Amino acid sequence: MRKLSLLLAISLFSILGHTNAYSHSSVVKTTPQYKSTLRALPEEISIRFSEEPLVIPGEVINSITVINPQGEVISDSFTEVSGKSLIVGISEGQSEKGSYKVRYRMASGDGHVISGNYEFYLGHPSEKISGKEKESAGDRQWWGEHFLHLHRDHIIYAAGVLVVAVGLLIWRRRAQSR
Repeated sequence: MRKLSLLLAISLFSILGHTNAYSHSSVVKTTPQYKSTLRALPEEISIRFSEEPLVIPGEVINSITVINPQGEVISDSFTEVSGKSLIVGISEGQSEKGSYKVRYRMASGDGHVISGNYEFYLGHPSEKISGKEKESAGDRQWWGEHFLHLHRDHIIYAAGVLVVAVGLLIWRRRAQSR
């Protein structure tokens, strides 16, 4: 029993230690939210991260780019860093209905660069889905997709801890039955 407890403790500390030692900044919140449907285009887009972005005077290393349904860049060329957030303005007069893509690039304090993208919709989610399907699909799927988008790494680490714990319990039962 003592060996099992020691093995479990070592396994958990090694998994948890690995995640902390190699953790990098991640997206905490997006405004507008991932796959949200808006009635009006916001004046700015912001993305909050788990760490403050690295700022090097005179260098552009953090950015947000917003692309309209026609594929045109509608965001300002300057992305502001405010605490743990990146913020970019949107050019006036841009309000076409459809899917908008937000692309981001952020360098964290350790120099690790993360980048990605997400969509939000103006007026309607997509031309691909219509009517009742659009409303019910958006209501059912948004939360799950948003949760997985933001917490994928946490789920993977939790699954790893669970696999180790179950493996140790099985090993213990087999050892006791001998």
